[in-house]
Amino acid sequence: MVNHGGLKTKPNQESKLLKQQSNSVIMALRDQPYLPLYIQDIMTDEKLNECCASTHGVYIKGIMCLMHKSATYGKILLKQKYKQIASKEDSKGYAFASQLVKHLPYTQQEIFSAIQDLIREDVCYFDGDYLCQKRMIKDNDISIKRSKAGRKGGEASSFASAKSEANTENESANEDIVSIKKEFALQAVEINERRPEPLDNHLMHDEGEGFIPYWCEHGINDKKVRYQKEKSFDVHRRLTTWKSRDKRFTASKGGFRDKPDMAWYNSCNDVALTQKARAHWRNTGWVAVKNKKGDTTGWAKS
Repeated sequence: MVNHGGLKTKPNQESKLLKQQSNSVIMALRDQPYLPLYIQDIMTDEKLNECCASTHGVYIKGIMCLMHKSATYGKILLKQKYKQIASKEDSKGYAFASQLVKHLPYTQQEIFSAIQDLIREDVCYFDGDYLCQKRMIKDNDISIKRSKAGRKGGEASSFASAKSEANTENESANEDIVSIKKEFALQAVEINERRPEPLDNHLMHDEGEGFIPYWCEHGINDKKVRYQKEKSFDVHRRLTTWKSRDKRFTASKGGFRDKPDMAWYNSCNDVALTQKARAHWRNTGWVAVKNKKGDTTGWAKS
């Protein structure tokens, strides 16, 4: 359609205008049941206005409609069996008229005359074995580019939305885990304080051996902590078991643990006891780490 054909580009219709084939190539506009025209363009197109009235009829209610339904939008392919006619008559226009007469309500001569008129006024043109309309081809190219751009934007939007939903779910799961751990810690501390022989701060909170960190352990994607995975769990009984398994003081090891306990060491005011502890830790392969003043700040494995 030279300066008078067009494609509607309303946002809510554009997604319907183009479909994606299995090879990711978008199908032509021929899938649409309508052929929109710009009336002002038709009325003011100088090239088309140079054509006779019968040419207008064959062109609009004929050739354009067939081009719209053609496999290659805006083009009509001359079939092989009509190419012999073109060579005999020395005219592609006559060969196309012979092909199109079976599809249009016009005589072969009317179609032939219209094609000659359209070619002469540069409304249509021949490109190899194709009868072409420049505006329709251009409209199709623009529509394909817009559809591809829209699809990419839609895919990006869908991905961002899915990612956002996944992040929201993860954040919600993390919040649940934090809440569970806090609730368990408060309950364990409260029960421990009511016990005749409560566990000390080290046995309750130490990251390596503490009761609370151990039973609140969980994997990155877990929605439950360790104690929730047990078939039964009684905090009071578990605290009793935890204390009985503590090897802080054992007669077989001189009353000290093999691993230095700096929390106990710093709080102990019994010099003789701390000296025994130091001797025991040195015998088990530990070396005291001291500051410039000579004070022990920690222990390192030798």
